[in-house]
Amino acid sequence: MSIEYFGRSLSIIRNYHLKIVNKVLNDYSVPLSSSEYFLLGSIQENPGMTQYRLSQISGYSEQRCSQLISSLESSGLAVVKSDDSYGRGRRILVTRAGEKILEDIPEGVNKYLAAILSDEELKIFESLDEPLHRASESLKNNKQMKRELRS
Repeated sequence: MSIEYFGRSLSIIRNYHLKIVNKVLNDYSVPLSSSEYFLLGSIQENPGMTQYRLSQISGYSEQRCSQLISSLESSGLAVVKSDDSYGRGRRILVTRAGEKILEDIPEGVNKYLAAILSDEELKIFESLDEPLHRASESLKNNKQMKRELRS
């Protein structure tokens, strides 16, 4: 399999995953976009992270990250605290309401997938979880790629 074909397959899987997440968010009456939901998860995984670093980790531009954080904050799902020791730095934390959403939605997504996929298909996805996570971390941390994509 070529990397290009693999990339297309990942893109298709990602698009369907976003649709499923949006459906589950809607089914649970959670007024969030999938972008807000995924950023909330990144905040939970990195509590107290600065907005700048969060934009680097999430892949969103600083401007888009700022918009999403403002939306999460106004929804009461995240809180932004000034960090005097870091100049203008702002540290972002998930609230209890945000934690509750992050507990409920994955369960809903898993239930949905279990209802439409065979056991064999679910095992394939589970087996790809760790290798894809490692690959995404490698891409996020590749300084040469970041420089080249910036221009």
